[in-house]
Amino acid sequence: MLSKKNLHSLFFALLFCTSIFKAQVFKIISNELPEKYQELKKYDTPKKFDFGNVKVTSICTGYISTNNNFPEPVFVWLMQFKDSVFLIDAGLSPQVNSPDYFSGLSAGFFKSDFKFYLSKNNHLIQQLEQLSVKTSDIKTIFLTHAHFDHIGYLPQLKGIKVVLTVKESESVKTKGQLAGYQKNTEKIIDFSRIEVIDASQMKLKKYNSLISVLQTSNHTAGHEMILLNTDKGKVLFTGDIDLSKISKTNKLYRQIEKQVSIKDCVLLFNHGAL
Repeated sequence: MLSKKNLHSLFFALLFCTSIFKAQVFKIISNELPEKYQELKKYDTPKKFDFGNVKVTSICTGYISTNNNFPEPVFVWLMQFKDSVFLIDAGLSPQVNSPDYFSGLSAGFFKSDFKFYLSKNNHLIQQLEQLSVKTSDIKTIFLTHAHFDHIGYLPQLKGIKVVLTVKESESVKTKGQLAGYQKNTEKIIDFSRIEVIDASQMKLKKYNSLISVLQTSNHTAGHEMILLNTDKGKVLFTGDIDLSKISKTNKLYRQIEKQVSIKDCVLLFNHGAL
């Protein structure tokens, strides 16, 4: 039997090991924005929108540059109702700059074509805490799709229900890396907590009285947009489809327009300027 002294020592040893584990899990591997991109730092400050019955806040989890192009912010959207809290997407992983973060068939592509800029200011969990939101407050996370820059913090948001379209779920499971998803996407998402939405293509699917899902595909097999009804009008979270850059005569634009009047919506994009 361990003595009180040994038990005391064991307790603090375990406490020390736990603190190391947490530091490894939650630490951001930084790669600061170069001086020439400093104008983007404004997005590190959450932008708040008050729509009456719901408050929406942008949370920047870092920046992506593709093929050395100008970096784009990677936003997570926070929706705060009086009695519930939701997230749209889960951003860039704080470990995305780790040499072994990407593996498998697509590792070379991600490592050669992408650059990721993150600082301590981009940590999703810490930003939520600064907004007085605990992870235990979050009821549901809507994934617009399952690309790596939308699922990064899911391992740190355990126990929270994740909503995904049936088509996107099936694409991850059956096509995986061949469809552009990173290796281990299933594990990162944790399909045991998934609520799949059987949304017909280009038909609004009501989730609750204020939130509807619109499966648009186009970007991925089951890409979805989230339509929010507020006291001050409609808000459309468009994921990775920037409707402001699509012609009104475009087929996709016209299909969406049949479901919701785009001009009457506040459009919030995962990567664009605010």
